[in-house]
Amino acid sequence: RILKAIILEDDTSFHSLMSSLTALPVAHHLNGEVNTDRLWGYYYLERGEPEKSTQYYERALDHFYTCKTPDLVLVMEAFYALTDQDTQMKNYDKAEQYIYKALVYNSSFRGQPRAWRNILHHEVTGESYSFIHYDLLANIYMARFNQQRSKDTGTLKRSLLLYRLIDSLMFEQVRAVEEDALIQFLSIGHKVYS
Repeated sequence: RILKAIILEDDTSFHSLMSSLTALPVAHHLNGEVNTDRLWGYYYLERGEPEKSTQYYERALDHFYTCKTPDLVLVMEAFYALTDQDTQMKNYDKAEQYIYKALVYNSSFRGQPRAWRNILHHEVTGESYSFIHYDLLANIYMARFNQQRSKDTGTLKRSLLLYRLIDSLMFEQVRAVEEDALIQFLSIGHKVYS
């Protein structure tokens, strides 16, 4: 109901429902069943306020890292939103940090220093829908390349390598998905090939 209120821009319902959610016993918040920071992050994301959204999604991620078994979909949503917003705000280093953490989140490389070889390891490339995260990383490299006056070819080559990796992974990973999802993934493919 809260997400519906956000999407329909029904602020009155949103604030009322959030008050009810906040009033739940602390135990629900501690074990990860409820995370109001993630909802506030999405709220501000939908309203085009990236600074506020980023602040709440960062807090949500901190919360997810303390949970025994956080909801993987919500964790990836937070990483995606933070990466996308920091890229839009031209905070490329921060955006790259977030997408690296998303890529290695379900691997043995989680918590290790950022390294190019880690994100190209088969343990990471084999993760479901990892091509979506590679697409975000390639976009960061392209945005950096387009912003730089010197036009660093190393950045362009890394981006091209990622796009080739996406091409090889995409159809393997989407074979079993529903038609609507496939259409969305093919739109990523269209951009990759362009």
